[in-house]
Amino acid sequence: MRRPRSTAAVAAVVLAILLSKGVATASGGFDPSYGDDGIATVVMTSAGGVHPIVSVDGSRLVGLAGAPARLYRAFTDGEIDSTFGSGGFVDLPPLSFGYQWSGLAVQPDQRILIGSVSASGAWVVRRYAPDGTVDATFGAAGEAEIDPSPIFEDTPAIRVMDDGRILLASRAGFDAGIARLNPDGSPDLTFGTGGIVITDYGSLGEYYFDPTVQPDGKILVSLLSGFGSPEGAFAMARFNDDGSPDTEFGAGSGYVRVPGMGANTTDIALFPTRRSSDLQTSRSSRTGRSS
Repeated sequence: MRRPRSTAAVAAVVLAILLSKGVATASGGFDPSYGDDGIATVVMTSAGGVHPIVSVDGSRLVGLAGAPARLYRAFTDGEIDSTFGSGGFVDLPPLSFGYQWSGLAVQPDQRILIGSVSASGAWVVRRYAPDGTVDATFGAAGEAEIDPSPIFEDTPAIRVMDDGRILLASRAGFDAGIARLNPDGSPDLTFGTGGIVITDYGSLGEYYFDPTVQPDGKILVSLLSGFGSPEGAFAMARFNDDGSPDTEFGAGSGYVRVPGMGANTTDIALFPTRRSSDLQTSRSSRTGRSS
């Protein structure tokens, strides 16, 4: 296996890609053309753990890992892309209160968005150019902040819309929050109040995950509801483009909850019919805070 050039190594991130062509797709096996029999190990000064990886253009991957955090870019065969940052890596600025950079998205123009919580307690999004340099045209010197709650927040999930606007979703205080930024990082004032929508579904510890945009522009978001209680549920909400609840969804409430399932919805995948969504569940936390 070709190894990345790295001067220090105390841990590693392991990338694995399943077979994606021909009959092998159904088998669920690893792609032997990727890394070493389907697994590539990216060595870095990192505390390890589970970290997001996003496809850039079909031939490269961007990953976010470590404490302290680093961005890296690799080819789909597992080799580090040395044209990105310094030898394929970009060191990220430290965060306060144990938060980590854990939100990750890549725009169609290959600019990279990462998200977390700032020292002031707001959601923060930082944007990098395709070469790994900070994109100073975004927000204030490359960073944009939006504060959905005066109490506390957790690291937001990030979704880039087709028109370049940016959706953020997570916990906002004790409620679920979603926000939208313009492509330049400024709050989208056509969405909710000041670019923010906060919803109280009646339980403590509510989180939004994985904001997803339907072809008709309506916004689906998965929801952790009933955190830490026996009534934990599958749940999701749908909003109109302006952030108002979609009353055509969930019997007029804009919200669907299936109680008693004992699991939390985290990811949404749209079917081509747009009639419903395939919900994948997980009990793992996405707070972005180190434990």
